[in-house]
Amino acid sequence: MIAASAVVGVGVGAAMTASYSAAGSVIPPGAHGTGFGVLTSASLTGMAVSPIAAGFLGATAIRAVFIVNVVVIGLLALAVNRLMKEGLT
Repeated sequence: MIAASAVVGVGVGAAMTASYSAAGSVIPPGAHGTGFGVLTSASLTGMAVSPIAAGFLGATAIRAVFIVNVVVIGLLALAVNRLMKEGLT
C-alpha cells in the first residue's frame, strides 16, 4: 500500500508539472492569466473532491481507491495522448 501511494504521488507530481508546462506553451501569452486560473481551479477542485471520493470508496474496500485511481489516470492519459496527436496534425 505504501509503495502504491508513493507511485501515485510521483505520478501526480509529474502530471502537474507536465500540465503546467504544456499549458504554458499552448495558451496564448495574452490569456495566460485566464488559462492558468482555469487549470489551477481544476487542480484544486480535484484535490478537494478526491479525499471525499476516496473516503466513500475506502469505506467499501481500500483497494478500490487504487483501482479506480489507476483506471481514471489511464483514461486521462489516453485522452491527453489523443488530443495532443490531433493538435499536432
